[in-house]
Amino acid sequence: MAIHRLQPLRRALAAPAYRHYTIGNATSLIGMWVQRLAIGWLAWQITGSGTWLGLLALCELIPTVLLSPAVGVLADRVDRRRLIIATQSLLLVQSLTAFALVVTGLITIGWLLALALVLGTVTAFGQPARLALVPELVPRPDVPAAVALNASLFNLARFAGPAIAAPLLATGDGSAAFAAYPLTLILFLVQLVRLKIPPVEPEPDAISAATGRDGTAGGTATVRPGFIAAFRDGIRYAARHPGLGPLLALLCFACLGARALPELLPALADGHFGAGAAGYAAFTAAVGIGALTAGLWMATGAGERRLVRIAAVATLLGAAGTAIAATAPSEPVAIAGLGLLGFAITANGVSIQTLIQLHARPDRRGRVIGLYLVIIRGVPALGALAMGAAADLVGITWPLLIGAAIAAAGAAFAWTRLPRIEAGLARGPER
Repeated sequence: MAIHRLQPLRRALAAPAYRHYTIGNATSLIGMWVQRLAIGWLAWQITGSGTWLGLLALCELIPTVLLSPAVGVLADRVDRRRLIIATQSLLLVQSLTAFALVVTGLITIGWLLALALVLGTVTAFGQPARLALVPELVPRPDVPAAVALNASLFNLARFAGPAIAAPLLATGDGSAAFAAYPLTLILFLVQLVRLKIPPVEPEPDAISAATGRDGTAGGTATVRPGFIAAFRDGIRYAARHPGLGPLLALLCFACLGARALPELLPALADGHFGAGAAGYAAFTAAVGIGALTAGLWMATGAGERRLVRIAAVATLLGAAGTAIAATAPSEPVAIAGLGLLGFAITANGVSIQTLIQLHARPDRRGRVIGLYLVIIRGVPALGALAMGAAADLVGITWPLLIGAAIAAAGAAFAWTRLPRIEAGLARGPER
């Protein structure tokens, strides 16, 4: 039975292109989480302020809000592999700069904010292409397993990154933690250069121009809309889609209410519990372990037909995990709540991302993923900024409880619309 459940993973990894991509992606994600943990801890050490942690998260994530929808147009038009290579090369420059500043002792909170802003900007350009590339690397029946495995690797990195970073931060000036990311980026770039994407049928950006407005043959040439028109078309398509639109709304509730907590873990671990760097790493690892568990479960057969319901239930579980962490009388109880939160975050995100990959029109997939990234990265940053500022005034418990209530409201919103959402998705990707 266990072997049978592993079949989706085995099929996805049997595709050479996906296998090579996954190897490089996994290594770079671990390095990224080592650097993220190091930056967050260094910012807390310099300032001791939840507000600064919120600002740091905002600097990293707000470029996604501003750029990802437009960059989604780019991901629909250019060679996605080359775009990923370009952005990973820029991240290599950013990571080497961070390492140099720490080694020389020139690092300040201002530099940390600037580095986070560069990281967020470059990531905004590359992430839509990274996600939209996955369906091109495996056959369509294996897309859910491939997407879930990617999420599992991301969350494995959330566990492995802190495990690696904690001893590196506990000794010396932390420069060793900043050295990990550039090394892993180099490994990923090697895999990207070697990557050979299986040929796919061309999918023009303006199908209606080639086939006629009613979808029948009649056009004589493919006309690509302008960049602004394509950008607006992507937003309009996602907002009006009867299945994807409500799912993106659900994601907004989950991100504002529950996903902001991981950005505030230094304040919870050290400011609230006084647990220090080791406690911060343990709290981050708890989120990662829960998320990894969810990702592996999703990858081994959660089933496409249940994804909408999983997304709604996971949002409610995220609210519960946030409330438990906020009111925990001890660190072990908080760790349990954070593990539940990590499970919920991943189950919700993977479900919605998989549904986008399967049901968005291929020529609009990059733009819809761009909107997904705006929500999943930008909305938690806004939530972290608001909760961090409130935590400086009243402590972290009440801001987190309000966030839990917001997530619970989103779950209730989705649950009352489940049949409508599932019917909208059943109409197929060509809506």
